[in-house]
Amino acid sequence: MDKQYKERWDFKLIEPWYMKKAGDLQWKMYEGYRDDAKFILNMWEHPETITALPDPNFVNDGRQRRDRYSEEYFKFFDDAVVIQDWRKFFGRVPISAGCTSENTNIPNTSGSIKSDKEQESSPSGVPIDPYTIS
Repeated sequence: MDKQYKERWDFKLIEPWYMKKAGDLQWKMYEGYRDDAKFILNMWEHPETITALPDPNFVNDGRQRRDRYSEEYFKFFDDAVVIQDWRKFFGRVPISAGCTSENTNIPNTSGSIKSDKEQESSPSGVPIDPYTIS
């Protein structure tokens, strides 16, 4: 959900409470994803920070928030599905008849995941071998 959309007067006035709450939880979850990715990228760019971590089992704040809000968001989403609301009728998006489980799989385009159907490969943009970092 877009933050500008959440800030609009019509969203605040018209959307039901459960959509607002789901939007807030989703926003916080994605902020956690972003901050966790920034932390990991910083460690990648500065390998010396790995040895400065306080504990081998250290989990950064971004990952903690990501995990906490992911759990809250998906639990709330499941709970909100059963809420009876006439507005849900107008907000439904029909699933195309052509969408099947066979054609909705996302293909491996990065080359970073080994598949039975592909040759072993690694991403071309990796500057160092992560297994050599000590």
